[in-house]
Amino acid sequence: IVVQQYLLPDFGHEWLMLELFAERLASFKYTVSFNGKSFDIPLLKNHFVLNRMLNVLDDVPHVDILHSARRIWKRRLPACDLQSLEQLVLGEHREDDIPGALIPQIYFEFIRKREALHLRDVLEHNYHDIVNMALLTMKIALICQEPLAHLHHPQDVYSLAYFYFRNGVAEASVDLLSAYLEEHDLPGNQQISLRRLLGLGWKKMGRYEEAARQFEQLLALQCHEAEVIEAYAIILEHHLKDYARALEVVEAGLRYSETLSMLGKHLQTGADRQRLLHRRERLLRRFSSS
Repeated sequence: IVVQQYLLPDFGHEWLMLELFAERLASFKYTVSFNGKSFDIPLLKNHFVLNRMLNVLDDVPHVDILHSARRIWKRRLPACDLQSLEQLVLGEHREDDIPGALIPQIYFEFIRKREALHLRDVLEHNYHDIVNMALLTMKIALICQEPLAHLHHPQDVYSLAYFYFRNGVAEASVDLLSAYLEEHDLPGNQQISLRRLLGLGWKKMGRYEEAARQFEQLLALQCHEAEVIEAYAIILEHHLKDYARALEVVEAGLRYSETLSMLGKHLQTGADRQRLLHRRERLLRRFSSS
């Protein structure tokens, strides 16, 4: 990794720094940043405009890895700032690093006193930011290529599988979850979210028997969430034509809802309960008309 930093010695030379930056940028196919979509890129664009220069940033595709990192690690980590990811994902620890919030103050002190030594810690801080951002980008690329070789925590696997599911790639979600559950003997409470998403993935793919097996396992794990009950009941009623089992599942869901209410735990909404009641009425009408 080669780090090249641009240091502006005086505000009057900003146009020259931007020109050098634009020339350097032209030799690359992509730009990568950490939170650049919200901060760095708009700021640079504004400075190109202020200096009456052509904005070259729009010509180069940009990837902000903050968003990728959040999709993978947000559920597990306390924060997804760069230094948290360095420590908890890359295993990197900075020594005697200055807080980023102090850098503007230190830079203005350099402008006022013209003492370059003031910037030593700033350049060191920037160096670690860039190197660790590059390492994190490579880590995310490796995860995309071989998820199970680089993701080991169930919450991280769930997050990536959920991203696939939400973006219409249910097959990738199902493959990832199936392989992970087969390789790892997880406690029941850690299986629930993974099997719920796996069941929904099979359902989305039209593989109803596989989905039903996952929902049955969820019931065995004492998971009676309204989403699970309703999805399983729909499969049983409309696809597997097992009306008796569908009614049993809905009744179990309603009993669970009543138990929660008696305990003062309102984890399910009124709308959830109404949907289950409506499904029970549908099933009872089926039995009465047969």
